[in-house]
Amino acid sequence: MNNKMICTLAVGLAANLLLLAMPLSAQEEESQIPQFEERIFTVQYGNLDAIYEMVRVFRSPFGKMNADRGSSIIVVRDTPEALDRVAKIIAEMDVPPDSIRLTFYVFVATRDATGGLPSDIPEGVTKSLTELTKLMSYRSYRLEGQVLLTVASTANVAETNISSDIGRITIRFTPRYNSQGKILSLEELRLFIVRSNGESSQPFRTDVVVEDGGVSIVGASKINGGDEALLAIVSMDVETLGQ
Repeated sequence: MNNKMICTLAVGLAANLLLLAMPLSAQEEESQIPQFEERIFTVQYGNLDAIYEMVRVFRSPFGKMNADRGSSIIVVRDTPEALDRVAKIIAEMDVPPDSIRLTFYVFVATRDATGGLPSDIPEGVTKSLTELTKLMSYRSYRLEGQVLLTVASTANVAETNISSDIGRITIRFTPRYNSQGKILSLEELRLFIVRSNGESSQPFRTDVVVEDGGVSIVGASKINGGDEALLAIVSMDVETLGQ
């Protein structure tokens, strides 16, 4: 390498070092500063604290945020890109809860084959009773009553009663939800009779999985010394509140 080439390289290196040492122009400095915006998100349905904690994960390192539980709002100051991420997460988590419409049909089953099946019940319920006649010794089913119950996903315990000739029939259960507030099942569903003298029949307990448009046999318990059985069938329709 000759002296002329060495001098040329040295001059080039010095020039580059000089450029690095020079202060950035105001325009260049401004282009490197993150641009911030502030947005206010209102939480209508979801759990504010859970959504707040999730939003913290998706904000940028420069983002600031706070929550007002009284007004159910989350205020986020961050870059536009981070705010778009936050908006998407909140939209996915803040969804209307489900409610379920349950129609309970309560029957007294007997071994007498002359009664048959009731004629004024839905086809799905009739099909379930037909299947039961193949599995149980009871052949006739008398409809004691039916009741429509709507349960929102904010309920902890639900209860309803049916007045009948054999007494007050009580149905009680605990809805179980997933993390999005959707009802998955009816836990510890109990059905029993409270007679006019105050005596209660032995309740049966079961869990029922919620299926939209489904019909489920809740269970059966013997009454009147086992000559008859108390039986319940429930049909279910799931709907989203606000739609």
